[in-house]
Formats: sequence, structure tokens, C-alpha cells
Amino acid sequence: MRAIISACPFNNKVIMRAIISACPFNNKVIMRAMISACPFFNNKVTMRAIISACPFFNNKVIMRAIISASPFFNSKIIMRALIYACPFFNKKVMMRAIISTFPFFNNKVIMRAILSACPFLNSKIIMRALIYACPFFNNKVIMRAMISACPFFNHKIIMRGIISASPFFNHKIIMRAMIYAYPFFNNKVIMRAIISACLFDNKVIMRAMISACPFFNNKVMMRAIISDCPFFNNKVIMRAILSACPFFNSKIIMRALIYACPFFNNKVMMRAIIFAFPFFNNKVIMRAILSACPFFNSKIIMRALIYDCPFFNNKVIMRAISACPVFNHKIIMRAMISACPIFNHKIIMRAMISACPFFNNKIIMRAISACPFFNNK
Repeated sequence: MRAIISACPFNNKVIMRAIISACPFNNKVIMRAMISACPFFNNKVTMRAIISACPFFNNKVIMRAIISASPFFNSKIIMRALIYACPFFNKKVMMRAIISTFPFFNNKVIMRAILSACPFLNSKIIMRALIYACPFFNNKVIMRAMISACPFFNHKIIMRGIISASPFFNHKIIMRAMIYAYPFFNNKVIMRAIISACLFDNKVIMRAMISACPFFNNKVMMRAIISDCPFFNNKVIMRAILSACPFFNSKIIMRALIYACPFFNNKVMMRAIIFAFPFFNNKVIMRAILSACPFFNSKIIMRALIYDCPFFNNKVIMRAISACPVFNHKIIMRAMISACPIFNHKIIMRAMISACPFFNNKIIMRAISACPFFNNK
């Protein structure tokens, strides 16, 4: 074999077609001989000759022969040669052949070879080919293999490649596969990679995450998002979450946010929520916050609201609060008065009076008089 290979101008299509057509090419003995005998198998010229000369390279028989015959298919040299030499690596036929012939595609060795050998795995062409060609990309086995096999899945380049290459990343099938297949989706490394790698203010991505995740109210998931996002107080992020979530007024989502967030009284978090809410006067949002929060009378929550809101005297905010049909509840009133050490401030009082069009309502007055220390100066 070495004599044939070394003696032959191996990039000649005629010679190659003759060898391929004449040879029962699925024979492991022949394949091993070719691979072991060819000291320059990573040569682009040789690889292009093999690919261009083989009109039926998408045949499962050929692919299985190459994979089974190559005891060192995880070698970076072989993989780089395949990727560099194959000008049509993004062709669906080629990709389907590779995926369908890999009966052990969930093998970490194969996956690491593909990822480590491909220095431009963030190329849209490669990624689109993978996504388009893989009719069962939502398979848990494939997903777990990709995640477990990729020791550097938190690399921004890889993540940007996946997100930018996938024109239908909002597809529920893909998203559910990612969420189901991630037994460790609350891992900080994974979360930081997703957040830092993606233009997270895209409504399409956000809606996909929310709609695809049937257990988005899970405390584990929420804590991971909140704790892992070092810039969760960014207005862009907040607006994206609010605008992308068409059902943000759902009690399930709200309770999950409140319960899962151990530092919801943090000024940074509160300011981000208040600043990012251009429509904080929406009755739907307010009712959701109040109804979903079973401990809204907690002093910690109230102090955070009052201290962190530099424009708490804004009529828009006050009208939103007055929109709450249970604002006359004694518990809410006591919480506001007891939690606010500066409740006698003229600015706050003027805001309440001017913003509340029905401040003379008996229900409101009774609630105020229900406060046992209303005679406090």
C-alpha cells in the first residue's frame, strides 16, 4: 500500500475513481491499510481527491468503513483534514450521512474530536449544516453527548456560533431538547456562557426560552439565572425579559422570581426592575406582583421598594399602586407605614395625595386609621 500511495500522483481523479470503484471499499482491512500506509492523510490535496473522486461519499457503507476502519478517528489531524479539504462540508447530504452512519455519535471521543479539531466551529456554515442535517437534533442522547463531550462549552466563540448559526433557535423542539438534555442547566459555567455569548435582548430568544421551558418556575432554574448573571441589573436585559414574556403577569412566574431570588431586596436588583419598567404603571403587572407575592407586607420588600425608588413620588408609579384592588388591606397599609421610616416626608405624602384620584375613599381612609400608631408625628 505504501508503494502504491507513494508512487502514485494521488490527487488524480481517474486513479482515485478506479481504486474506489474497483475495491469493495467497506472492507476494514483495505481501509486500515490505506489509513496506516498514508503518512500524509492530512494533506488537503489527497483529501480533496478522495472527496471529489467519490461520487457517492454520502453512502452509509463508505462512511461506516471510514469510521470503523480508523482506530484513531479522534485524531485532530484526520478531523482537520476532513473539515479543511471538504469545500461542501455544509452540504445536507454529507452531514446526514455522517450523522446517520454514526451509530455511536454520543461517544465522547468522537465529539471531542469534532469540537477540538474544528478551529472554526463558530462558523455559521458548519453550524447550519449540523442543525439542518440533523433531523433528530432534539434527541437527549445527542444533546447530552455534545454537552458532556465538550469540555469548553462555556467558550463564547462556540456559543455565539450555535446562536448565530441557528436561524430557528426559537424553535420549541430545539429549546426543549437543550433544557431536557441539560441535567446540570443550573451550572454557573453553562449559564454564564449562554448569557455572555448571546445578544440576550432578542425577543425571539427570550420567548423561545420561556415557551419551551415547562418548568421555568423551578427555583433551581431561577436561582441559576439570577446568581449567574453578573449584569442582571442591566436595563437592556430587563426590558428584553419583560417585553419578551407575554405572560409575565402569571402568578407562577412571579412566585418563582420572588421565592428563588434570595436577594430580591437588593438595591441593584430593585433599581434595575424599576428603571427597566417603562410600563410599570400597567395594572396587569402591578396586580401580578401584589397577588403573586404572599409576603408583600414584609418590611424587607417594602424598604427595598421605598429606598431604591428615587422617583417614588412619581404619579405614574402611585397610580399603578392605587390600581391594586386590594390596596385597602390593613396588612399592606401597616407594612407600608411600619416599613417606611420616612413616611412623614412631604414628597411621599404629596405624591400619594396628588396621584391618588380617590384618596377620599372611605376604604383607603379606614385602612389608614387602622394603623395603631397613626398618631406618630
